[in-house]
Amino acid sequence: MSTAQTEAEIPSRLNVSDEFGYWFSGFFDGEGSFTFKHVHQGIVNPGPKIQLTVRQDDRGVIEYIHSQLCCGRIHFNEYKSEAYKTHQPWVAFRVNRIDDLAEVIVPLFERYPLHSKKAMEFTLFGSLVRSRYRFRGQPISDEEREVYGKFYALIEKIRKGDEPSTRN
Repeated sequence: MSTAQTEAEIPSRLNVSDEFGYWFSGFFDGEGSFTFKHVHQGIVNPGPKIQLTVRQDDRGVIEYIHSQLCCGRIHFNEYKSEAYKTHQPWVAFRVNRIDDLAEVIVPLFERYPLHSKKAMEFTLFGSLVRSRYRFRGQPISDEEREVYGKFYALIEKIRKGDEPSTRN
């Protein structure tokens, strides 16, 4: 695959009903998050990811999402440090594989749009995912790390309400 691949050439593996798509979009608007970095064994690496976290007693919702999207992973109470432990057990659905993000998650939110401030976040997130998809398998360059940093800073502004809303 050439690095000149256009966004239109990214295949879509999204195969969900409209009912699920609209439901998931609304659920993600309220409970989901876009992130731009991963922490693995104490090392921070740039990389897009989505996450939905609910209480352990809502595990069935996460399993339903996982079964419908056919990607991502389910994680349970994974706090490694005592400082981050909570009293309530939780379960999370996470997608961080670039193929899954580009071929399933981005098409999902393009077809079933978000309506909260996350719609602005998704615009940035989708752009970053498509860019990373074209260069997947290659190490992240210093230039790309800088771009991740800028995207993350813009997302933080949106979350703090420093950026005007694109919705009326």
